[in-house]
Amino acid sequence: MPTDDTIAAIATPAGSGGIGIIRISGPEAGTILIRLFQPSHPIAFFQPRRLYHGDLVCPETGRVLDEVLITRMKGPRSFSGEDTVEIFCHGGILILESVLSSVLRAGARLAEPGEFTRRAFLHDRIDLTQAEAIGDMISARTSRGLETAVSHLKGKLRGKIDVLREGLIDVLALLETEIDFSEDVASHPSSEVSSPLQSLSEDLAALLRSYDQGKIDRHGAAVVIAGKPNTGKSSLLNVLLEEERAIVTPIPGTTRDFIEEAVNIRGMSIRLTDTAGIHPTEDIIEQKGIQKVWEKLAGADGVILLFDGSRPLTDEDREILKRLADCRVLPVINKTDLDHRLEEKEISDALPGTAPIRISAKFGEGIPALKEEIGRLVMERAGIQDGEIVISSLRQKMALEKTLQFVDQALASLREGLSPEFAALDIRDALEALGEIGGETATEQILDRIFSTFCIGK
Repeated sequence: MPTDDTIAAIATPAGSGGIGIIRISGPEAGTILIRLFQPSHPIAFFQPRRLYHGDLVCPETGRVLDEVLITRMKGPRSFSGEDTVEIFCHGGILILESVLSSVLRAGARLAEPGEFTRRAFLHDRIDLTQAEAIGDMISARTSRGLETAVSHLKGKLRGKIDVLREGLIDVLALLETEIDFSEDVASHPSSEVSSPLQSLSEDLAALLRSYDQGKIDRHGAAVVIAGKPNTGKSSLLNVLLEEERAIVTPIPGTTRDFIEEAVNIRGMSIRLTDTAGIHPTEDIIEQKGIQKVWEKLAGADGVILLFDGSRPLTDEDREILKRLADCRVLPVINKTDLDHRLEEKEISDALPGTAPIRISAKFGEGIPALKEEIGRLVMERAGIQDGEIVISSLRQKMALEKTLQFVDQALASLREGLSPEFAALDIRDALEALGEIGGETATEQILDRIFSTFCIGK
């Protein structure tokens, strides 16, 4: 992808609106502006970062395309690091398309997805964690996801990575000293290296553990509603969503396929999944459906295990409790509007440390308390703590895993008394892996993958 030409795109969402923005970036941005823009008053020089009023005209015919405001930003003090022009038009799609067509005919080409942000990265205006944060801010669905993205955009994760990098460089410098001056150095730096290297290993491991929180902030958490047939799973889904999403009948087995919807709880996007009732059956189709339920439960961040409080606990309930003993389960007793016949102690004994929540999905009783417990369950699962620096993408996680692996290999070499050259090689590899997070050592394929997920105007 060339980076020395001039690109343009519509920077605002598709559709009609009060304002639409055309963004132009590259060496010919100023020339294109002069060809197309007729200011309301004579202007000798377009000063950067000021708004100018006038008409945008078609250079071939002189026809006025729109009455606009424009601003010009000189590189490198612009988002992309290049000369940039932004044209503020009226927000009709036909207006924006006609203005963009004139800009392209005047010498720009249509930008690729994410190309403005990619140029900002290539001109050292941002690193890859900040580039990813821009996409995350645009797609954020919850307040927690937005807070994490803003934190990354402001450089908090970048700052943490810089501290780790400096620590690795200091360790490498000690090792290189021992290698180069082994005959002259009286002490043994290898013993001095182990302590800071162990601290770096612990810091890397702690940051790596934050991925569960970052993933939930970015993508949301998966919570599955499970239980026997006719316990009220679909009714519970509907009341949590505050809409009639699932069909509810008194006939057991009404739900056959998964029904998945998201709800915002404590600033997190919780993807609730209603599932078919778990029970013994000779029906081949039902057996396959129930097997799919168990697979869904195995990958869930949390499980709402629903019981019918108007009936005693059965062997089927006990079997479900046994199979879910190692999962993060929130036991919920439904139908409190009916006579209570369920022994709660048996549930608590099967799931130590939990206390069943009593609700009536039919009348909405206990639902606020249940939502709080769902939020708590997810936050404990991810170890969520407000204000923590977290990693939020699989790419960042994989790079950190490689970094930690090389650091631990270096520690093992030092403990085994091997030559410091081995540890130094591992530390260089660790620096290479850590550099992938901010983009210093990222390959072209990684950049293509990241920026291809952006919209064209970003």
